[in-house]
Amino acid sequence: MTLKSKKISNLNAQIAQKEFIVILQKLKQMVQDQLDINVDKVTPETNIKQDLGLDSLDIVEILMSVEEEWGIVIDDSETASIETVGDVIALIEKKTK
Repeated sequence: MTLKSKKISNLNAQIAQKEFIVILQKLKQMVQDQLDINVDKVTPETNIKQDLGLDSLDIVEILMSVEEEWGIVIDDSETASIETVGDVIALIEKKTK
């Protein structure tokens, strides 16, 4: 790998990290605003059901907001695999690329 391609790779990684942080912050704000949950300790590893105590209706509400915020459509088959905040972030990144 050339020096130029390493710099480009590093820059792309930095951009991806910033996008990840922005998505995480927006998700935290959505959860806080819609469900009145303190999200100070929410991380990508936070389990949506166990750690946040969200039920299926809460999850649907948040995912509808995600769809609206990012202009994406989340299929029912995709929602079944969502367990953590990081799973939601990964889905958003996948759908917006």
